[in-house]
Amino acid sequence: MQYPIALSGCLRDKRDDTLVDTIEAKRDRDFQVRGDMYLCTLLELIGNAPFNDLIHCRTAKKDRDDLALCVCHLREKGEQGMQTLLVFPDDVAAVDLLHAEPLARTIVEVMRAHPSHGLVLGVHGDWGAGKSTVLSLVKAQLAAHDDVATLWFNGWEYEGFEDAKIAILEGIVRHLQKEKRFFEKAKDLFRRLRKRIDYMKLARAAVVGGAGVLAAGPAGLALMLPTLLTPSQAGEGFDKAAELVGDAEPENDPLDLHGFRREFNAMLDKADIQQLVVLVDDLDRCLPPTAIGTLEAIRLFLSGPRTVFVLACDRAMIEYAVREHFPARPGLKGDEYARNYLDKLIQIPFVLPVLGPTEVGHYVQLLLLEGVLGGDNPGFLQVLAQARTLAKKPWVEQPLDLAPVQAAMTQEEQLRELHTLMLGIAPVLASGTEGNPRQIKRFINSVFVRRRAAEARGLGDDVKVAPLMKLMLAEYFHSDLFNTIAGEIRDGNGASALIKQLEGGSETEAKPAPKQKPSVTKTEDVDATAPSNDYANDPKIAKWGGLDPKLTDVDLRPYLFVIRDARLITGSRLPEDVAQLLQMVHSGKSLLAQKKDFLKLQPEARGLLASELVTRLGQASDAGRRNLCAKGLQDLLRLDAAGVAGIIDRGFATLPTAAAGPWISDLSELVKSGGNFRMWLQQSIEQGASRQLVTIVQAMLQSRGG
Repeated sequence: MQYPIALSGCLRDKRDDTLVDTIEAKRDRDFQVRGDMYLCTLLELIGNAPFNDLIHCRTAKKDRDDLALCVCHLREKGEQGMQTLLVFPDDVAAVDLLHAEPLARTIVEVMRAHPSHGLVLGVHGDWGAGKSTVLSLVKAQLAAHDDVATLWFNGWEYEGFEDAKIAILEGIVRHLQKEKRFFEKAKDLFRRLRKRIDYMKLARAAVVGGAGVLAAGPAGLALMLPTLLTPSQAGEGFDKAAELVGDAEPENDPLDLHGFRREFNAMLDKADIQQLVVLVDDLDRCLPPTAIGTLEAIRLFLSGPRTVFVLACDRAMIEYAVREHFPARPGLKGDEYARNYLDKLIQIPFVLPVLGPTEVGHYVQLLLLEGVLGGDNPGFLQVLAQARTLAKKPWVEQPLDLAPVQAAMTQEEQLRELHTLMLGIAPVLASGTEGNPRQIKRFINSVFVRRRAAEARGLGDDVKVAPLMKLMLAEYFHSDLFNTIAGEIRDGNGASALIKQLEGGSETEAKPAPKQKPSVTKTEDVDATAPSNDYANDPKIAKWGGLDPKLTDVDLRPYLFVIRDARLITGSRLPEDVAQLLQMVHSGKSLLAQKKDFLKLQPEARGLLASELVTRLGQASDAGRRNLCAKGLQDLLRLDAAGVAGIIDRGFATLPTAAAGPWISDLSELVKSGGNFRMWLQQSIEQGASRQLVTIVQAMLQSRGG
């Protein structure tokens, strides 16, 4: 049974080598919690603590590639009294907590109803909505059918291949070859298909690489990244390349698409494969050329009888890829053409529903129960079965009956406290995350890690989970409100007049603020992108103010310290040369004037500087700091566009659009190559940007030259 990762920390005031036989926790960037699970360096959060912190990975899978954890083996009874830090990995769920099984069962029923037909099905939802979990459940259900060949194709793994069409063809044939029950029956046809694919590769290699590549032999040609060509396009190069493949040519034209499809179907017949199911995941994470190449391979080569593709993707992202790759046809808008393209390719779409407040409440309870008790705990399984029954009518608000786990909750004080808190914040969490399971897990992970960071710094008595969680809700989902509160806390004695106002008004019902007479203000004095601070009239913020516990009489300075420390901790661990350049940027100095020092940096350090500036751009609490970060990024692009443009662009994949402002014009050069940046600009318009900002964005997008 696969559980959430549990990290147990043993904090000691002094070094005691007789206690542990350990791999020391290096205080640098070697050990990180990687991937989408949690973006922050865990050890850096506690790196400045005045004691040695040992991390013990209790249940991590040996083959987990997305985690790099410092493992410490406790020899004595040092585990007594240790608190457990639960971290929920962003991975395909081993236990279906989202009640996705009925949807997976429906998908299997659709494809098995007419196994001789070709189908392309779509599983659509936002990033983190549970699409991969649905595919995993589909694969598990198909395992019971011996005449069905099922394979998992991750489009992201082929990012960077020049021709995704070749990649998916070769991936499918290779996978089927590994299945002895199929390969033994159709060896000859498998070899013919592989030879066809090799000809496609070599044709492209002959043209792109020329004589120099041909002279390198088969090994050199194998490294080329091909696209499909006809023999006439390949010319003499194709004839030379063919000699390297071998004397035995296929009976038909090796580059004939119809011939490939014909032999592929013959292979399915001879291997007794009644149905081939290809589960395509993470297509929406690919750049447009890879995404379109995969779709074209499905459309041109493999959408034939007995072949089913299930595409798990965010439809909006794929439509964006279509718009980027194909110019709109006359009479059709770009959005309309992209929609028509996908509608023709995907015959049956399935849309994952967004979790509502009740479902979010159930989900966080199940996460905590599974994390503390384990996925095979009988009490947990009873509660899970109950949640699945209630999920049949999600519009009915009905709490879970926790009687099966009552004994465990009585013993686990931490679980009991967290359970109560999670139920209280579920409505706000559902609204802030829009019911996205990945965002929910990230928020919970952040709470637990920051709480541990506070303990490591000796602030355990000053930072309690409940107030921390409430303040972090504001940080995550109402950033303007949080920045205002943070300013009051820094300038005062740890109290916030705004919190007192919001919590006082929420005890009964949020009363609208009295209307004020309009005042005349000069246009140039107003920041057109400044957010409204009319918090009293915002029902979502009023709901936040009504959450327990009340923060009015709480000294929030330790909480702000922990939150800010966690957000900016990477800055305190930067190499000295990078940190110095960052300081110059924040003091208003141009990096162009420091060109000599910049050019001394290694490529990794330049990337780190770019990444840090993007991070601080998103975290900046005022327009002035954002402008400085943008100027720094502009200088970086002028100094080393080839080295840093991609890193800066990736940063905009997660940057909040609320940070948008006139500073975006400083990054006009990024529009030409930055797909994430262009999408971010478009989203900033769609989410209610000011007229001034809309004008700037439209001008930038129209002038990008492509």
